[in-house]
Amino acid sequence: MIVIDPWNELDHVFDSREISLTQYVGGAIKELRRFARRFLVHVMVIAHPAKLRKDKDGKYPIPTAYDISDSAHWYNKPDQILIVHRTDENKTLIRVAKSRYHNVLGKPGDVELEFNDYTYRFGNQNI
Repeated sequence: MIVIDPWNELDHVFDSREISLTQYVGGAIKELRRFARRFLVHVMVIAHPAKLRKDKDGKYPIPTAYDISDSAHWYNKPDQILIVHRTDENKTLIRVAKSRYHNVLGKPGDVELEFNDYTYRFGNQNI
């Protein structure tokens, strides 16, 4: 497994006169997928959303892949999208927002987990 965390910390060098940032991101994702298939490794890219605005209740909305800056390719190209969103101080929502191969990667859905300060682990009483 290769984890790139976070995407925005990499030095991205491209000629902006030749291609747009959207084209660059799309091409980079395509190359990462090729690499993963060629070498039979899982590649995970951690890409954070752009600055979200709080709602009228003062809470942040659950982000989507479209909230990641630079390109809609962050939603369109990956085989799987996982969203991790803290809903309050101890609860975290894990959302499988996209799963291209349900029989291998599972189906989209949500689970809310609680963080245990004693064990430093996430858990759910319903699991």
